[in-house]
Amino acid sequence: MNFLVQFIKDYLIPGSTTFLILCLAVGVTLLFFDEKFRKWGKIWLSGLLLFYWIISSPLGARMLESGLVRSYPAIETKTDADHAQAIVVLGGGSVNLRSRGDVISFPVTASALRALEGARIYRLLDNPIVIASGGSNPNLGGGIPESELLLEMLRDTGVPDDRIEIESNSQSTQEQAENLKGLLQANNISSFVLVTSPIHMLRSMAVFEAQGMNPVAGPASLHSEGFLEDTFILLPSRFALDASQSAMREYLALLYYWANGWLKAP
Repeated sequence: MNFLVQFIKDYLIPGSTTFLILCLAVGVTLLFFDEKFRKWGKIWLSGLLLFYWIISSPLGARMLESGLVRSYPAIETKTDADHAQAIVVLGGGSVNLRSRGDVISFPVTASALRALEGARIYRLLDNPIVIASGGSNPNLGGGIPESELLLEMLRDTGVPDDRIEIESNSQSTQEQAENLKGLLQANNISSFVLVTSPIHMLRSMAVFEAQGMNPVAGPASLHSEGFLEDTFILLPSRFALDASQSAMREYLALLYYWANGWLKAP
């Protein structure tokens, strides 16, 4: 099962290059058969072109994202945070580059935006603990755990070292909830703000609540300010396609988590 899940994540996420090539291969293959199959090949390729045009446009990306984003307001005051004792920042991914035995790891945009939001909320509250969560992914070359990358960004944005704790063993949202539950209990923390991307918040809140926790949602920015502002909404854009691919991945993750019963209490 794990192999199948990893295969889907690596090759079958709609919007990815591999998904496009595999679909193109199917359509082109149909063109080499008789007239009936050629007809279906033309329909298949035309539909594929239309599908990729839509999801690579800013309008298509925003439509996909809107289906995941819920009305969780940003934390603006201590009251909004329900006087939380801690802030939990979930890692959103990293990139690991290797050369001649050395490795450099750096966060993707989603992780950076979550760190920025975690630091902003920290400044609103009364010196809470900030917990950075995320391990290193062996399927992406290992590297520095996401929690340590988050720690560096939180430190750079003004959070003191002695107020940051890290959880570096989890490789999924489900594992983050399981591992953080024990860490929060060990620190006698009952109320906390959960910081993650808006499209990831729905699944994260459900998973943490299924573990018996009651986090306050603290959505980070979905994109950096100015994202696709000067782009015509119907023209294809690489950045819009990346956003659509992330949304597609989240839809599939929601389906997988639902099938495993991880979105509700046992």
